[in-house]
Amino acid sequence: MHLRGHSGCKRGQCHFTDLVFYQQRNDGDISSLASSDYVDTAHQNDMEVWGLMDNFSTDIDTDTVLGTTTSRENLEGQLITEALNYQLDGINIDIESLPEETSESYVQFMRELSVKCRNNNLVLSVDVPSPYSFNEHYSQKELGEVVDYVIIMGYDEHYVGSDAGSVASLSYERDGITGTLENVPKEKKDHQRYSVLHEIMEDQCFR
Repeated sequence: MHLRGHSGCKRGQCHFTDLVFYQQRNDGDISSLASSDYVDTAHQNDMEVWGLMDNFSTDIDTDTVLGTTTSRENLEGQLITEALNYQLDGINIDIESLPEETSESYVQFMRELSVKCRNNNLVLSVDVPSPYSFNEHYSQKELGEVVDYVIIMGYDEHYVGSDAGSVASLSYERDGITGTLENVPKEKKDHQRYSVLHEIMEDQCFR
């Protein structure tokens, strides 16, 4: 897994960069290639900076990291420490191809991390696939109860090896959004925030 820089939204626009923290081992340890200069520049331009952690490395076993209490808590602690060290505004979690057997540990990880983020005034967001029966184990409803933002990964409608077609048709996007809104309220009562998926799509797609 690694944590990649992701600036938050300013006036409805999101900006991205490669600010990277790499998870080196299955015990949750990470190393940092982050840049304080980048964070300072973003803040000077009135932009929030969120660190993005994903599980794209084949050297890391997601089930081992999240399913082992000591590894999971170590990862949570290091993410918070690095976010504070670099004065980030939040953390974004992007765990893809989640095994069904890891679902419970994944939700527990997000619950625990959400408490640590709130205690340190950090925004917590999570990237999830468009909801279908085959990925119900992402547990959108449970995630929506603990995070500040739920962000749909609205792509891969068609992909290498599938039937030919668009990456993300309008109907696919709409189904993903409406399906997610059935699980995640547009208003976050606990933190008085609005979900990014609703805010963006209400402005751009549902006029």
